[in-house]
Amino acid sequence: MGMRPERRRVSVSGPRYRAKADVLGQETSDGFLLCDASTQDIFELNETARRIWELVVEETTVDRMVEILMDEYDATEEQIRESVVETIEELVDQGLVVKS
Repeated sequence: MGMRPERRRVSVSGPRYRAKADVLGQETSDGFLLCDASTQDIFELNETARRIWELVVEETTVDRMVEILMDEYDATEEQIRESVVETIEELVDQGLVVKS
């Protein structure tokens, strides 16, 4: 049985983001979509972005998101943090989330 290396736990502090109230998530047969009701824009999320979205909806800190995703994905802390930050920046740029 393979053992995963011990992973360093990160703190649960750091910035938090929240979904805008008029943004709705919807699972479809093809994936996961976000709809901004104020603009009628629709965005398709990949699996990782969808998981980050779910954590944003829960108003999880960025550091806690990294910790959670380290347990779910086989990637380094740096790779996960980069993915989280890039995804959140894109969601902010698209007007789907705001900093809490």
